[in-house]
Parts: sequence; structure tokens; C-alpha cells
Amino acid sequence: MAQEQIPDAFPYQSRFVTVHGSSMHYVDEGKGETFVFIHGNPTSSYLWRNVIAHLSESVRCIAPDLIGMGLSEKPDIEYTLQDQLYFFHGLIKALNLKKMTLVMHEYGSLLGFAYAQRHPDQIKALVFMEAVVKPLESAQLPEEYRQWLAQARDPVKGPVRIIRDNLFVEKKYSEWLMRPMSEFEKEYFEEPFLDLWTRKPVWQCLQDMPIDDQPEAVTEIVRNYTHYLMTSDCPKLLLWVHPGVLISEAVADWCRGRFKNLSVIDCGEAGFYLPENIPQEIGLQIAEWHRIKNGS
Repeated sequence: MAQEQIPDAFPYQSRFVTVHGSSMHYVDEGKGETFVFIHGNPTSSYLWRNVIAHLSESVRCIAPDLIGMGLSEKPDIEYTLQDQLYFFHGLIKALNLKKMTLVMHEYGSLLGFAYAQRHPDQIKALVFMEAVVKPLESAQLPEEYRQWLAQARDPVKGPVRIIRDNLFVEKKYSEWLMRPMSEFEKEYFEEPFLDLWTRKPVWQCLQDMPIDDQPEAVTEIVRNYTHYLMTSDCPKLLLWVHPGVLISEAVADWCRGRFKNLSVIDCGEAGFYLPENIPQEIGLQIAEWHRIKNGS
């Protein structure tokens, strides 16, 4: 597949809504069925800009910034998964969203799957990529990613690396892209995390990745929604890449054999942040799947 030319502009109107006393940023483009795009760590709605471009002519695309990230406010909270769920649920309620298709990447899948499991009547379909589909086992993760998480979660060295030195935002993210970042992208991406205190959400998201049954509370949430994914008739689309990080070929096969009403598409070699690396491929695959699913 030829390398895509990736536009760096964010050509959407910024909107804000107050959720639990804090301002949350989102974009709302297009008309039709509602698609909600949930980014991971340490990104924002900006991650989805070029995927939305391929879908907004046929569906309504809503992409929020999680609390503490992007242009959303940074209240004085712990930013645990429960905190993020509290604000995400509040956002959905504030915008009066119903019968949604959730499109999820990385940490955003924890929120989206948990919401779907708790509110199945509000979910029309689920789309996910490099997602946490079941509790993670460190032995099954790629060596580089396993070492990175171990260092980031170290109680002594982790805060130094993530909060003081800002290594995830300023270094690791760009290393995991399959292309160089433009200066505009770099500045847009780094701006929400310029001060030490603003990096707390990035740190906490890393702590809450459910690895080897820790943290227990998060692992329990994941186990519950894994069961939901296995038993729900809700249409599901898995977009996976190789070699894969959270979803390897083995995990993709595991999902294929266990999740009801699941379509699986191999997107080739695209890297962990595939909405940044192959947005056209992602957008067109989702659009085609949606068209076929609806019989149009």
C-alpha cells in the first residue's frame, strides 16, 4: 500500500460543554447516525481528524477530548479510569447522544467498551483498533512495549519519566508513528502538556492499563465487558495491524473465535497509532462496513 499523505490541519469547529463542572472539548461534524470517536493516551480528538474526513458526509461524527486531555479542562482529580468513565458518561448525557456507534483506540477502548456493557440499549455498533479486548498479560505483549510500560509504571522512575521528563508526549509518541511529525502536529500534540501538573492524566492512564491482573478494579471492569463482547449481538468491527501491540494476530484470532457478530479486517503494516498512519484506510473501511451492515 502506498504511503498516505497525512494532512496536519484540524479543520473542525471547536465546541465545548460543561460536564460535572468542567469544560470538555469536542467536534461535531456531519449528519446521520451518530458515531463517537474515543481517543487514547496521550492524544485527543485530533487523532481522528483524517478518519472523520472520510465519514462525515454520511454520518454524524462526534470526537471529544477526554477530561484532562486536548482542549478539555484539567480539574484537580486523580484521573483514574473511574474518573474518566464518570466524565465520559456525563458527556454522553450532556450531548443527549443515543444509539451510537463507538469508534475506539487504545485507552479509549476501556471507556467505550465499559460504557457499552453498562448501556447496551444505547449502542448500535462497536469499532475498535489496538484496543484492550481482555485483561492484558505482560508475557504476550511485544518486548519493547512491555519494557516501556514497566518503566512508566515504576513507582519511583515512572513519575520522573512521564511527568518530569514528559517522555511519552515528547519522545515515545513520535517514535511509534510510522512517519515524521510536522511542526504543526508536534506543537498541537504537545501544547496540552506543557506544565508538569498537566501531565497527570497521561501518567494515570498508563497506571490503569490492566496488565497481569493489576490494577484489580480495572481488570474487573475489563472482564465484565469482555463477557459482554462475547455475548452481545451488537455488530462489531475489529481493524487490526501487524505486528500489533495490544491486538496481535493471535489476539485477533481469539476475538474472531469468541466475539459475536464480529467482522475482522487486516489493515496491514500500519503501526500502533493507525488513525495517524493510515486514516484513509481506516475511514474507508469503516464507511464500507457501515454501508454493508445497513444493507445499502
